[in-house]
Amino acid sequence: MTPAGVPPARISPLGLFVFARVCAAAGASAGPVVVAFVCVSLDGESGQLLARALGAQVVGQLVSTFVSGAVVDRSARRTLMQVCYVAQAVVFATYAALLWAGQLPRPAIVALAGCGGVISGLVGPALQSVVPQLVPAEELVRANGRLRTTVSVASVVAPAVAGGLLHRVGMSLSAAVVAAVFVAASVVVSFLPPLPRPEARHFLRELVAGWVLFARTRWFAVVSVSCAVINVLWAAVYATWGPVRAVAVGWGAAGWGVIGSCFAAGLIVGASIFGRVSFRHPVSAAVLGQVGKAAPMVALFLSDELWVVAAAAVVAGIGLECFVIHFTSTAQAVIPHADQGKVFAVDAFVGLSLMPVGYWMAGAVERTVGPAGMGAAAVVAAAVVVAVAGAVGWWLRRQPAAAHT
Repeated sequence: MTPAGVPPARISPLGLFVFARVCAAAGASAGPVVVAFVCVSLDGESGQLLARALGAQVVGQLVSTFVSGAVVDRSARRTLMQVCYVAQAVVFATYAALLWAGQLPRPAIVALAGCGGVISGLVGPALQSVVPQLVPAEELVRANGRLRTTVSVASVVAPAVAGGLLHRVGMSLSAAVVAAVFVAASVVVSFLPPLPRPEARHFLRELVAGWVLFARTRWFAVVSVSCAVINVLWAAVYATWGPVRAVAVGWGAAGWGVIGSCFAAGLIVGASIFGRVSFRHPVSAAVLGQVGKAAPMVALFLSDELWVVAAAAVVAGIGLECFVIHFTSTAQAVIPHADQGKVFAVDAFVGLSLMPVGYWMAGAVERTVGPAGMGAAAVVAAAVVVAVAGAVGWWLRRQPAAAHT
């Protein structure tokens, strides 16, 4: 018999971590669909409330990400993940309770979105720095590929389920289901063995050390900055205008859920491919994968056919997995483990830093050009994505291999 609280021996620590990430990914993928259509139900075809909610989420994430690296490298990662998942459950339970009571004012939506962002900012660097503690360095690409594949399966199902739940049982019960999924993730994390952590140093010294190492690792810094530019355009076109466009052309919540699931299906395909493929210039290949994000940005406004946008979302998902697996695996292998939490936190901060500008820009452009001009703006944004990814990928190929190995 297995003692209470001890998982069966056949489940490896990596397997437990993957299972916990699957639960959390399901909540993280379904939650934004619920929030998006809560906003749309209150705001009609305008994206103003959704833009404010998404902006608050990213601002909260930025604030917590700024300090999260030092927190992660001074904390028990298992406990930190548990606390963050429970906190996410509380956020969505609050959505459910207020929706059930019919008392969900717009400021509450923005505030809850901000709280969710704070929690995401804290847990993100912890998640990225766990895998090197569970597998040897030579297995990082394969382990990250396995993790990303299984997590993406949950991400395929969750948006479609969220769309179906919204249609059948309404927003309150849908939010309650998301809360329950995060509780399940916290329970699974409790079965992980304690993870080693480096000796704690002065908090401010830890913060400064992360930024110094980030700046010294030039290839890493350049990739992070390029991601910040791409993310601001993705936030404006896909994340903000996408749900509004789905309502305008009659796809609704179910249609947007299908697009989200197709994006996640692309993640599965990409993870299954790039978890087994190696490149001579892995970081350059990773950045070029970001070009795929341009596809749904253009398709959203050049076609009224759901299948066209869904196919473009698959392309974006495949490209994103190329980026995540090979950029993350290279960084995990090169950067000392004691510093990974700090450096990944700086990366997340830089990558997210311009996203509030993207949400603001989405609202400003919509007010200026109106629905008729949003298609042209989306095409311009997609062209910038291709140009930035192409330029950085070309620069990385010209660097000596030792620069990022």
